[in-house]
Amino acid sequence: MKKDINARFWLVTGKGLVKLTLAPGQQLRFSAGGPTDEGYSYTGTELTYDAERGQLRMEITTDARDCDGPLQTWDDYQVDLRDLKSIPSIDEPGIQYPAWERWTSGQFDLNAARAGY
Repeated sequence: MKKDINARFWLVTGKGLVKLTLAPGQQLRFSAGGPTDEGYSYTGTELTYDAERGQLRMEITTDARDCDGPLQTWDDYQVDLRDLKSIPSIDEPGIQYPAWERWTSGQFDLNAARAGY
């Protein structure tokens, strides 16, 4: 039986470039945000390592409000383990990023929904 390996990869966050390691089955969540000049904006990220499928999944959600009202967005990405080092960094020599593929995405704008958009 093949032993599951840890997934090691680079990720650009609001705090900069971070090298992460996830064990099989592990989840990691982090968030950032706060008040803005017109309301607030919070972004949450959840990373999940599905060892059975040999993939990482990244879910990014945003909850915000400004003078136009509330807005929520979500984007789900996935990457196979073999593609964790597929995209060379332009700014950081020697760094390679995962080749994330968008799986699903969407948004909900309350005022647009009320207006029939």
